[in-house]
Amino acid sequence: MKRNSTGDTKIDKKRKDITNKTNKRTIIQTVGILLFVPILMFLIFSYVEWKYSVNTKAVEMKQQVEFNSLEDLLYVSTFDELIAVLPKPSKVEKINGQRALHYPVHKNPGPGVLVNVKNEATISSIDFILQNVTTKQFPMLPTNFVEMESLLGKNYDSTEVSCFDVASCDRYIYKYNNKAISFTFEPNSNNIHVIQFSME
Repeated sequence: MKRNSTGDTKIDKKRKDITNKTNKRTIIQTVGILLFVPILMFLIFSYVEWKYSVNTKAVEMKQQVEFNSLEDLLYVSTFDELIAVLPKPSKVEKINGQRALHYPVHKNPGPGVLVNVKNEATISSIDFILQNVTTKQFPMLPTNFVEMESLLGKNYDSTEVSCFDVASCDRYIYKYNNKAISFTFEPNSNNIHVIQFSME
């Protein structure tokens, strides 16, 4: 069989060519896999993160939708649960056993919601100060006597309490076993000043 100058036959040369092509193909495939795996992992992680974000938003929306009556708020037991169902405050202050939630309202810089917390987590009461929030932020809250009765009916106890240091205010209390919702009105007015949710 005829050999070339290196002593290889045509068959040997063909074998070498095939081997070289196979090696090149193997290298290309290996490089392709090494490049493809990180991209695939990135896409998988991105999808998982997106799916988690969507599910989280869906749960938050579901929580807000399910909070469709004032009585529901009586069964929120922890501060984290409360934050999940209320509009996001612009600032939260921690003062002893109380959390003050601020909502930006023109002319009224004070907190709109005061939350009394025990054991750093469990809620004992929630006060909504209506002059420091808006109906857009809290559309579920009644603002006057007619709205209060329309939402909760006429099965309440009424009393008179001192308020604003120099006046007396009407208070109407709806009881739910050991829980209660009370409405304190502004002096000589049908407008609600404070709505308190007592969990115990």
